[in-house]
Amino acid sequence: GHIDFFHLLALRFAFGTLVIYCIAKLLHPGIKFDYSVLTKTDWFYMSLQALTAGFFFNLLLLLGLKFTTATLAGI
Repeated sequence: GHIDFFHLLALRFAFGTLVIYCIAKLLHPGIKFDYSVLTKTDWFYMSLQALTAGFFFNLLLLLGLKFTTATLAGI
């Protein structure tokens, strides 16, 4: 079947997040982080970075694959 690229990205980031979380818990089980020390500005910049560096880059990459050949996509 056909998988929509939005669902593909959601699965990719969900799986990656789960793997990183499990590895962190296995390697450092006692470490806790106090999220209350982060300001709204911190959350804004982290969210902006996550959207632009992670989601939008991959979204544009997958959308661009519609307009190229398989040979050029591998370069």
